[in-house]
Amino acid sequence: MSVKKIINGADYPGIRKRLLEKMGQADPAFYFTNPGRELEIFAFGARQSWSDLSRVPADLGHDIVVGGQNFADQSNPDLADNDLMTSFWFLPEVTVIQQDNHFEVILPDGWDLVTWLRKTKTGEIGHNQITQISDETDWPKRVGALINHLQANPDLKKVVFGRQRQIQLAQPFNLATVWPQFLNGQGGYRIVLKRGDHHFISASPETLLKVESGHIQTAAVAGTIASSQNPKTNQTLGQNLLTSAKNQQEHAYVRDTILQQLQPWTQQLNWPNSPQLLASQGVQHLYTPICGQVNDNFNFTRVLTELNPTPALGGVPRLAALEYINQHEQFKRGLFAGPLGYFKGPQVGEMAVGIRSMMVTNQRARLFAGAGILADSNAEEEWAETNLKFKPMTELLEGTR
Repeated sequence: MSVKKIINGADYPGIRKRLLEKMGQADPAFYFTNPGRELEIFAFGARQSWSDLSRVPADLGHDIVVGGQNFADQSNPDLADNDLMTSFWFLPEVTVIQQDNHFEVILPDGWDLVTWLRKTKTGEIGHNQITQISDETDWPKRVGALINHLQANPDLKKVVFGRQRQIQLAQPFNLATVWPQFLNGQGGYRIVLKRGDHHFISASPETLLKVESGHIQTAAVAGTIASSQNPKTNQTLGQNLLTSAKNQQEHAYVRDTILQQLQPWTQQLNWPNSPQLLASQGVQHLYTPICGQVNDNFNFTRVLTELNPTPALGGVPRLAALEYINQHEQFKRGLFAGPLGYFKGPQVGEMAVGIRSMMVTNQRARLFAGAGILADSNAEEEWAETNLKFKPMTELLEGTR
């Protein structure tokens, strides 16, 4: 039996420090904070766990479930996975939630949080040293083949084509080495899912689904260009993105599909007529926020399953795009581009899309990036875009900004 207790706000900073240390030692463990930083969740240990979202029972009441879901079923046996982390959801033994300066802990009856945290070891933080980086250098050539395929098959509008970067570290990865830089970054989610020696880490700018008090939020995020620290240059780049026919079309595919999928589950939906700019760690995206009210029959996990993957991560039409990805990407994606987050019952939860991400196991890191390819795309430009998307996690491992 679990009980809920309130934490004194004055005690939270000290407790939080020990919780961050505990993240590297507990198994499984989960960390989540949203873009506004008004919500922070720590979760440790598993009372129950499930290998797929569809296996999570519908009658969990208001217990919180945390974890992540694979991008899609990639059944091609020729795709390498290199011991990839896969779908994993769990009902935590210990959960600490900070929301709008309200602090609560859920833990087994008879447990004391401070006593439990005292068992956490405090070690040297150290640093990560990269010894080798390996890229899919043939990726632009394969993107060129994809562009030719799109031009020859106009019914296939868009394919989000992924690539991975392999990084070798001098020493086994220590999660404590990246916390300060990871948590102090501007904007976007900060999510860590740890299971055994596997760490899936994401600084995603993209909300897949958020529902609370009958209110739904999501967003279409598609269309990318570099950003600059020079304000004038950055403004010019942003204007180029807003006026790019290719990027506007890519964005429209995503926005229109999300709206269509949400219609049966909502009473009303609102969105701006034109996309806005969203800054995210070295790049700018076209961004359309979507919000509204849910129907009484709204079911969080069902809607999440229907949305995943959106055209921002898969393509248009979905099945044809997924088939192409399954046949032509070199590695399975695992949690990359899948939902990451939490839910409580059928109408409360928040999920981000697992992008700007990496999986780290011992001394090996795998970084993930993808680009939306249309018939008028340019392979070298897409290569440059994915290099920009690798930067947040590369810099995190290097300890640089």
